[in-house]
Amino acid sequence: MTRPEQLTDEEIQAINNEKLAKWAGFYCLEGIWTIYDRGVLEPTLPNFTEDLNACFKWLVPKLQEKGYTVDIFGFEHKSFAINICSVFPVDDTGFCQSVAEAKDDNPALALCKAIEQLIDKGEA
Repeated sequence: MTRPEQLTDEEIQAINNEKLAKWAGFYCLEGIWTIYDRGVLEPTLPNFTEDLNACFKWLVPKLQEKGYTVDIFGFEHKSFAINICSVFPVDDTGFCQSVAEAKDDNPALALCKAIEQLIDKGEA
């Protein structure tokens, strides 16, 4: 995730949430966030890095539209690993190709980190 040294954690989270929201299709119109083609008005952005439900409502469908699947692995010590795979091309083993991975104690944050990898690489 973006981490300029002079910013606080809250500022970084706000920047990353806005980046993810814009990627998902949100835009700000006179202080109200909305999303293209859905007629949805949101007074504030979803807190993607903290809310896995918001991620699955807005971010995961965008991944699926772009031909990606998401695997979430939970470990008993409460760590989570996210694996984003491209449906195409399938490798020689018949499995989808992994294009982004991230780990964190917070599954929403791990998913956001993996999606940001795709955005930053220009693959999403």
